[in-house]
Amino acid sequence: MRQMEAERRMNCATIRSKSHDRTEKSVYYSDIDSGPDSAKDSSRCYKDSILKRERPTHDKSFSAELSLLEIENRELKMKIRRLEKELADKESELSLIRDRLLTDLSTTSPRHDDAERYRQLLQAREASHRQLARSLETQVAQLRQQLNAEVRRRQAYVSRSGRAARDVQRLRAALGDSLSAVAQDPALDSYTLEHEARKLDSTLAHSLPPLNDSYDSSK
Repeated sequence: MRQMEAERRMNCATIRSKSHDRTEKSVYYSDIDSGPDSAKDSSRCYKDSILKRERPTHDKSFSAELSLLEIENRELKMKIRRLEKELADKESELSLIRDRLLTDLSTTSPRHDDAERYRQLLQAREASHRQLARSLETQVAQLRQQLNAEVRRRQAYVSRSGRAARDVQRLRAALGDSLSAVAQDPALDSYTLEHEARKLDSTLAHSLPPLNDSYDSSK
């Protein structure tokens, strides 16, 4: 449930960011059509807006999901330790009961009927404890499998996060080159701006992952 909620927040943030990008592009092209002077103003506004958006917006969501994964891993490890301790306690209790019953049988010299009753009681207790021990061992094995799978998913998620960070770095470099080309061009005509805009669109399309590339894809 926590993973689904984190995924939903990250998808909503990505959709709002892309909608914001399309709005800025429409304003940018409308400024180009208004003439050379307005094109220069549009270039400056475009540069300012790009610089404001250089700070990665997905860092917070990455940190939140990593924190949730760490919490879940700690909970699984604590549950495994608790079940192992419970199993050891039950085995110790079974051993003490068996020793006490055997001691009682050897010291009190009960009648045959009492001895048989004690023997049956001991067997029943041993069978119950063995069944409980098998159940606990199964739970421990399942939790270990879940923990290993969670570790693999986390490693895959961190790897994808690193690739995303490198893509963002390449995108920043492309944006910086385009802004430098626009700022240093003395002519600054509509053709130059159109060319740089197409180049940025191509870089953006190759750098950003699709919306459905979420943490669950590693499961």
